[in-house]
Amino acid sequence: MADGPAVCGRELDRLYTDVLLHRSFMGPVTAVARVERVSYEEPDGEDSRRRQTVGARIRLQEQLSVTVNVIHQERVGQREPIDRDGRRRDLDQRFP
Repeated sequence: MADGPAVCGRELDRLYTDVLLHRSFMGPVTAVARVERVSYEEPDGEDSRRRQTVGARIRLQEQLSVTVNVIHQERVGQREPIDRDGRRRDLDQRFP
């Protein structure tokens, strides 16, 4: 588990596992999968999110490939994440 940067003053713990599978019969296609968990402390307990990703990386040319993924995300816990101003927030960090 890796400690991440604080979001709205709360420390995050992140854990993920990647799997890549390629067999010779698959040709230019490689199967990819990732399982992630992000947990954070709330004043009245812990809350977390889980995300599963499955997809394929397809080699088009020697130096060019395309990756296609399907993502499923679920929230574990009863509370909606709320920032210090009382507004609902999302754990996904977006950069400009």
